[in-house]
Amino acid sequence: MSLTGSVEVRTNRADLLVKVKEFCATGTEIITHEFLDDANFYARVQSGELMNSGIRYTDFKNGIVRWRTPYARRVYYTGFPRKNKNINASILWAERARKENSEKYKRMLQKMVGGTEDA
Repeated sequence: MSLTGSVEVRTNRADLLVKVKEFCATGTEIITHEFLDDANFYARVQSGELMNSGIRYTDFKNGIVRWRTPYARRVYYTGFPRKNKNINASILWAERARKENSEKYKRMLQKMVGGTEDA
């Protein structure tokens, strides 16, 4: 018995590209929300405005986290954070969150694309 012939599969590339972009956008938003929560865990708290500015000014769709207050840059890079309202407060709070949670973000991404957490 001889099997000859060919198989041709065509995909709608435009539709596929739209679905991939939607998936990437959703993944970016989810990871950005998680990262902001993790970073705010280490942010200085005085009035709460610094943390609130992170929520207000972060561009979740593009994965850009921002804290915008008149003092955000100064307290991010310098000084000794007051720990009376947040015992976890740290300078470079976003960097600390990234270092301490990068494996979690990788696992989240793997899960989103259907991979196993052991990979």
